[in-house]
Amino acid sequence: MADIELNPRVADRFVVLDWRDEKDDPEGFRTALVHHYEAGDVLILRNAPFEIDLDLLNRVSLPSGKQFQKLADTTFRLTSLCRADPRKVFRAAFGNDVLLYLRFRREVDRVSACLRDFARDVFRPYRYLKQGVSWRFTKTTQEGLHVDYFRKDEDLHYVRIFINVDKQPRVWTLSHSLEELIRRHYDQAGLGEVRHAPSNKVCSRLNKRVFDPMNKFAPGTMDRHFVHFAPGDVWLCETRLNSHEIYAGHRMVATGFYVDPTSMLNPAERVDARVQRALEAAGGIAR
Repeated sequence: MADIELNPRVADRFVVLDWRDEKDDPEGFRTALVHHYEAGDVLILRNAPFEIDLDLLNRVSLPSGKQFQKLADTTFRLTSLCRADPRKVFRAAFGNDVLLYLRFRREVDRVSACLRDFARDVFRPYRYLKQGVSWRFTKTTQEGLHVDYFRKDEDLHYVRIFINVDKQPRVWTLSHSLEELIRRHYDQAGLGEVRHAPSNKVCSRLNKRVFDPMNKFAPGTMDRHFVHFAPGDVWLCETRLNSHEIYAGHRMVATGFYVDPTSMLNPAERVDARVQRALEAAGGIAR
């Protein structure tokens, strides 16, 4: 179970749900989960319906480096789709152990399929445009606070589900919400210059002008919560709406599901709409 160290100067956006409660009211449980997710809460799902062979997955490790950091599940099945040199990936992970590779590939495929099925079942109204699953087998330490943003400027909703598949805790820090960052750093980040831009550009501007200097010269100065996710822990977090940092960890699986925002329970909660409202409010105060 996740161990949360709350900072009183940062809003508490954690919501703990127990999947065992789903059996009493499946529709109500799912609707509440989706509403919490769309609201930008960080959901910790106890007793999630996933069975994962941690012993097997923890036999695999990859060296540090961006080429190995986030690999799609298809990497281990369709090597032509791998960003890194496939020979380097397989040599680093499996050596000459073909049986380990075959067992590992089956487990990756099975867990990835379970995540896709889970998202389709729980987020039933959603129309998925893409259901990507990525796996991480590299050690990560103190990558620095940031908000995620994606290269394309489409106004999309995302479903992010994370599972710690390492035998050691995965440590995250979480600080202020995206909207709070816009309010606090409107002038510092020059957000008036991008007030009509897509959310990606606003998130990028916050990273470059607020987080990058802080992470480089004064790491740890911004107030934050610390969360130790235990082996097998499952959490859901819209990583554009919640500034966060991977503080320590090794093996993890994560989803990057693109969703048509018109299929949300409340499309007004999509990131681009929230960013525009926050920019308008902060700009009015700044004037």
